Amino acid sequence: MIPLQRIEGIVLSAKPFFEHDKLLVLFTKDLGKCRVLAKSVLNKKNAPLGAMDATAHIDCLFFAGRQFYYSRDIRLLSVFGNLRKRLSNLTAAAYVLHVVDQLTDDGQPHPVLFDLLHQALDTLNREEESLPAVFRFHAELLHAEGLLATDDGTLNFIQFRRHFEHYTGKSLKIPPLLNVAGTV
Repeated sequence: MIPLQRIEGIVLSAKPFFEHDKLLVLFTKDLGKCRVLAKSVLNKKNAPLGAMDATAHIDCLFFAGRQFYYSRDIRLLSVFGNLRKRLSNLTAAAYVLHVVDQLTDDGQPHPVLFDLLHQALDTLNREEESLPAVFRFHAELLHAEGLLATDDGTLNFIQFRRHFEHYTGKSLKIPPLLNVAGTV
């Protein structure tokens, strides 16, 4: 019998895979970034609405396969529905997911980063202005990684990109909608 595990995660990205499945990239507290093949979700009429979308906070029962994890049981915990009401906040949420995806490797747990990501999505879901939330996320992330002595401020895109690219060796793209005068 294959051992089943239950995991909570935030969907970083999702794409159709085969005819009825979706490949989810999740960021979890316990496993870090992982790939989960959600079996038969594209042909189910009762699939949880929004559970397969980026930014969804989900809980799933899964088992390990050769290439990735497999799941048929996914529950939606939060969809952060207000993000979709303001394009700037949805863009900011996609940017935050991109930062986490670029920063992390598969299978490296990072509970503090998971909490920061969840907090950033929750803040973007509640607030009208997206840039202050993103700038706070920048400072808190670099502080959590030990790259800033304090997290009492905010960092704009120029400052954050400099730290991020130096730390990871990866380039970071700033979405044009967030590229407002004086920040990039």
